[in-house]
Amino acid sequence: MVNDRFFYWLGRLFYEPPQTVWNELPTARGGSTKAGELAGEELLEQAVQFSAEEFFYYRLRDQLPAPYLESFKQSFLSAFGCSVQTEIPLQALYRLLEENSIRFAPIKGIDLAWRVYPTPALRRFSDWDILFHPDDCQRATEILFANGWKSPHFSPDPPIHHHYAPFYRGRLMLEPHRALSRLTEIDPAEVWEEIHPVSGTRHALSPELYAFLLERHAYADGFRVRHVRYLLDAAFLMAKTPIKWERVRHLARRWHLPYPGNFFGAYAAFFPKEILAAMNPDPVRADAYRQLIRLPEQFGTLNREEWSMQRYLSLKWVRNHLGRLSPRGIRNYYNLPARGAYGRLIGGYFRIIRQYAGFCFHRFALRRSVKRYQDLLKLAGGDNENART
Repeated sequence: MVNDRFFYWLGRLFYEPPQTVWNELPTARGGSTKAGELAGEELLEQAVQFSAEEFFYYRLRDQLPAPYLESFKQSFLSAFGCSVQTEIPLQALYRLLEENSIRFAPIKGIDLAWRVYPTPALRRFSDWDILFHPDDCQRATEILFANGWKSPHFSPDPPIHHHYAPFYRGRLMLEPHRALSRLTEIDPAEVWEEIHPVSGTRHALSPELYAFLLERHAYADGFRVRHVRYLLDAAFLMAKTPIKWERVRHLARRWHLPYPGNFFGAYAAFFPKEILAAMNPDPVRADAYRQLIRLPEQFGTLNREEWSMQRYLSLKWVRNHLGRLSPRGIRNYYNLPARGAYGRLIGGYFRIIRQYAGFCFHRFALRRSVKRYQDLLKLAGGDNENART
């Protein structure tokens, strides 16, 4: 849920000197005790709940009490160790793509961890997400195969997903993207207008494009998880290159998408007043986002697929999902080979049918909450603003 008290102190910890923030934490009992001890420990417990140990260690390592100091330090060192192991093969891949004149843009964790965060230990990630220019996708996959990467379920046909089947090399996993996740309906040429060269053929998304990517990922997650990650991504991004919010508004109208400033406005307690003023979120829509973030507590029995299906029913929605039930549709959706793999094909049918059954059940059992959810989606950034949600 949106915990204003936690996000208020998280924002202050990001934007102000950590020693000052720690000393100003009120005590839990309101009495005269050690500065920040009780309220500070409560804050640290919530940091664990939000998986923000690395950030709190980075900012408060000189103030952390035991046993938080040791556990947060171990989380930070573990994340740092993973980033060290990742950096050398990742840079080798970048060089390979540049040598072959492949236009690409690292996105999400592998981009932000090194480009905008002060240390990659603050931005954990599991796989490598790389967006390839539409004209270079085929050559990129051919080069990956030629250089030791394997993709057991690869299909040369254009994927219905935003990315091809994953590629593997040892313990490394790469997802080659043909489009940005959750932004697939936008003309790729328009998307690449917001992607700029960094060095050679390597590119980076503009801060304005990242604002959409973060909001759309929160939407796809049902506004249920990783609140801190989205906020820290945005905050470190803006600290490096300020977001031009008027440009974001222009793109929202052009692309018929919700204005991301309203989503970040749901966390008004986190951001300083001057950033909120530039963002200028609509209070009604920001409050709708806040309620969306709280609402999933009533949907605890839904998995991610069932949750994502609680959207507006439409002829297009029905047509797209019925098409997925063909053998070709199942193979494309689950990145299966064009032939064989019949056990996995049957398993795919089972998972799809289970999702639809769960969808139908929850549409009835939770119909009031689903209706409220749909109304909030419309209010947050839907029919009466820019979006075709």
